[in-house]
Amino acid sequence: MIWLIIGRRQRGKTTLATYMTRKSPQRVIFDPRGMIGSTGPRALRVETTRDLIDKAMPALADHEIDEVVYAPHDDDLTRPFTVLAGELKTWVSTYPTRPLGVLIDELSFIEQSRRDPPVMRRVLRSCEPAVFDVFITCHRPADIPTNTRSVADYWILFHCTQEHDLEVVKERCGSRAATMVQGLTGRSFIVWDDAQGKMTAYPDTPDPTTGRNTWYVELRGTITPSRGSVKPLADLSGIAQNSVDTGKLFQ
Repeated sequence: MIWLIIGRRQRGKTTLATYMTRKSPQRVIFDPRGMIGSTGPRALRVETTRDLIDKAMPALADHEIDEVVYAPHDDDLTRPFTVLAGELKTWVSTYPTRPLGVLIDELSFIEQSRRDPPVMRRVLRSCEPAVFDVFITCHRPADIPTNTRSVADYWILFHCTQEHDLEVVKERCGSRAATMVQGLTGRSFIVWDDAQGKMTAYPDTPDPTTGRNTWYVELRGTITPSRGSVKPLADLSGIAQNSVDTGKLFQ
């Protein structure tokens, strides 16, 4: 499945995307901002394409680790992104039925003309939706290439007010969704299921004790996975996804 997670800064889109990605048994995270910490001894953080190719992806394939956090420092991220796409293409062709969660954080860090390389198009169109999930975060719908938007299964939308962005939301998700995203507050969001033509709203309902939502994970630094450590929210059961335990997607 392909998930687009769109919203302004400080709304929680990277936190939510990280939380959801870590519901998959193995993960690859593209982290150009250096925001996402590793999850202990079964995770490997790398910063160069060579380490990604020679160390991280082979270790993931051999089940030596469960997570790769790829955090390149290049000013021009075209090559790191394209190399990552090539590694994902190899994964999809070599392990077509093996579950993998992929997070591409802040797609807008890549030059606009370089966000849709042919190799990534191939990945998105040839992966098995039941086992391969791609989460892409950005600030605006326009940050995502049209080719990518056209194959997205879910749109997760936080607060949005720019007129052009609302027109894109209206065209793809309907006028009701475009109206609703303008009124979202805090870390509330809506999910548009493109296959079903269905919208589901998820309110900002932090725990009264911690002040945090169920899907909160701590960014920057080492993260302790939150699976099973928080109580589920009864109204967070509307997203269907086959490659993870659908009943625990937000739990």
